[in-house]
Amino acid sequence: MSRPLRCCSALSAVALSAILAGPIASAQASDASIVATINTYAPRLLQDESVALNAEANYSPTKPTPLLKALTKTVKDFDKLAGKLKHETATTARDAKGKNDVLAGSELIATSYRDLVREIKDANASTPVPLTQVAHAVSLAEKGSKKLDRGLALLS
Repeated sequence: MSRPLRCCSALSAVALSAILAGPIASAQASDASIVATINTYAPRLLQDESVALNAEANYSPTKPTPLLKALTKTVKDFDKLAGKLKHETATTARDAKGKNDVLAGSELIATSYRDLVREIKDANASTPVPLTQVAHAVSLAEKGSKKLDRGLALLS
């Protein structure tokens, strides 16, 4: 299970690392606030991903608490980002598409982590999380990361 989850976490971290390139100079006022919102959450999400990777490396079906806490915090922060972005308005169609892609990507990643948390909680030591459920969570996170990347590209 550690390799698929590591893949999922790494994909989100790679997508979010593009945010740290700096503010976008050509954005208009409300578009700049979209970028500022994303830039505000980027360091927090990258930190969450780092904690999740460390917890995942030490994951044991008999001691799932650190991983569950890390994934739950990551979900909460992705949800906060999505909540803030929903209230931002874009002035151009391109920036609106970028914002919507970042929103959709963030929501897909949060959903995949949320589902994985539920699956781990439902599992126990004698019946660990099936690889098919982990693969489904990874697939959703990969789609989310791709959408996030497309949105970031449109906003830059």
